[in-house]
Amino acid sequence: MSILILDVPKMSFEIKVKDGLGRIGKFTTRHGIIETPVLMPVINPKRLTIDINELVNEFKVKMLITNSYIINRDEELRTIALEKGVHGLLNFDGVIMTDSGTFQMYVHGLKTDEIDPIKIVQFQRDIGSDIGTISDVFSKPDISKEQALKDLELSFERGKIAIPEKGDMYLAGTVQGGIYPDLRERSAQLMASLDFDVHPIGGIVPLMEQYRYTELINSAISAKKYLPPQRPVHFFGCGHPMLFALAVYIGADFFDSASYAKYALDDRLMFTNGTKRLSELTELPCECKACSNLDIDDLKSLPKEERIKVIARHNLYVSFAEIKRIKQAIREGTLWELVEARVRAHPNLFNAFRALKNHTAFIERYDPITKHSALFMLSDESLYRPEILRYNNRVLERYSVKNKDNVIIITDFGGQPFTESNKRYLGNLLLNINTQIIYLTPIGVVPIELEHIFPAQQAVFPSILSNDHKNMIQRILLQFLEHNNITKIYHIDKSNELDNIIKSLPENIEVIKREKENAVDISLKSIPDEISKRKIESVLDFQFGKGIGKIITNEIVSLKRSAKTKKIRFAYDKDKQLLLSIVPQTGLPVLSIEGARHILKSSQPDPYIIKIMPEVEEFAKEGRSIIAKYVSKASDDLRPNEEVFVLSESEELLALGKALLSGMEMKYFERGVAVKVRKSIKS
Repeated sequence: MSILILDVPKMSFEIKVKDGLGRIGKFTTRHGIIETPVLMPVINPKRLTIDINELVNEFKVKMLITNSYIINRDEELRTIALEKGVHGLLNFDGVIMTDSGTFQMYVHGLKTDEIDPIKIVQFQRDIGSDIGTISDVFSKPDISKEQALKDLELSFERGKIAIPEKGDMYLAGTVQGGIYPDLRERSAQLMASLDFDVHPIGGIVPLMEQYRYTELINSAISAKKYLPPQRPVHFFGCGHPMLFALAVYIGADFFDSASYAKYALDDRLMFTNGTKRLSELTELPCECKACSNLDIDDLKSLPKEERIKVIARHNLYVSFAEIKRIKQAIREGTLWELVEARVRAHPNLFNAFRALKNHTAFIERYDPITKHSALFMLSDESLYRPEILRYNNRVLERYSVKNKDNVIIITDFGGQPFTESNKRYLGNLLLNINTQIIYLTPIGVVPIELEHIFPAQQAVFPSILSNDHKNMIQRILLQFLEHNNITKIYHIDKSNELDNIIKSLPENIEVIKREKENAVDISLKSIPDEISKRKIESVLDFQFGKGIGKIITNEIVSLKRSAKTKKIRFAYDKDKQLLLSIVPQTGLPVLSIEGARHILKSSQPDPYIIKIMPEVEEFAKEGRSIIAKYVSKASDDLRPNEEVFVLSESEELLALGKALLSGMEMKYFERGVAVKVRKSIKS
């Protein structure tokens, strides 16, 4: 077999799509380009459960992992590998990652000096591994913190001496630290300081085997916080499909599975909601190719070797299908919903999911500010979504209450656009510039000016709320009132669960019942421009920071609405130049070059300013996208999907665009689009 080898001088990874910490990436190696997240079947060269040709042709496997320790200890395998390379040994022309044998040392209780940390890396390099792995020290969950610290420090020392031996091979530096989050952070910081290309999270297999998922998640996120974002993260030994969605959401790019074969040897079938022993099944609840032509009796009656292969194939079909499902969810922006469905497979997994609320602030830094799909509120845990946290924080920090003496609160479960569903309650109040209408919803406080902003109008709520959910909504409302020094509110009672929240506010908040207005036929078109300008001002403040909205609204002379929805679509100045347009799907504005110039004359919205290197200024002026390596300045506060100002290093406005990466990621990545230019000074 001829092996195709690409010239890839150093590690190459770029992000294409994001959701949470999950990402679809493009990982370029000497033996091809891999789309992440990716599942690598573990291949034992001494025992093939599934033929490699079948893995390639049937399962479309482009990347697998094998064990250099096993190959090195077997004289025949070692000889072939050194002569033909590991690709020739396995007759596979895709990407091959090799393990060093650390896990075998853990399983068999071998001494830490069983594997020479330099020679094993040299061997992986010499047999042509695309990605080799250092000989780290596996920390068991039950060891002391002192021992876990020694293990991670020894792993770091082995990493340091391994780096000079990697040659053209990518090298994986494994993060250890046991169950201690601070040690995981320390290990990640140390490994990040070395020239590694991939970072496995090690020591998690026993946590999975013992259903200690919360410790697993806390350990992984603690490491993720300090790993360079441009290096893929590998969940070493995580091969069960019930874990994939949650693991990807918190940042896993690579998985490996020996379970597909090991479980088959034990007559166990893997599903996305757990594992079933063949002896426990009276039906075969699967539609994969391996199972579709069999019933349960057929499978049980197969000879042992044939049955092993069928179950192994089933396990692979289920696992690869889940990876595809996860990728589709990332593209749609619905990964959280998939995770919510999967974590209900086991109480301990659900506990781990609930523990994500302790990490929401970190996840929010990398999570896109808008999604393609509606946001489904499926449980109380949905309140801890980064989208909800971000929205409520911005309302608190960036929204200005215009009339504190006439605040009217009305509840809404979001069955349709808030103003549309409440016309008969609010009536002429919608046309009164002196009123301050606030909707109280299951995601929090929604001022009328922000009602179309993602995720306020794009969220779908349950009709019945738990007590915990209602308590949280009341806390959000109180925080909003206190932050804005509001001590008196008017309440239009619609007699639902949210109305009870308002009625039970503490005594220092005066609640005055206000009867609903007489029903009148009010169209959005009839709302005065003064109120519409106030909406634009609030939306711009929400997007770019307090004070930005006023700069633009001072220039607005005319508005144009959608002929169909009557919502504001465009705003113009006195010279009939476009200042901004409103994106219907997100409710957020896109500035024109003229609108951006007005803002930059009066303010410097630093989190949203991108500066680029001189060599690509002309490309930006012509409307070309900005590659990450040419970004010279980006704020750590910038989130993906934000609208940004693209400036030269001398602060000349060149273009406007949408950030596809966070500001932090722009500082690390050298490949991939950082900003998709929407408008430029020449286009």
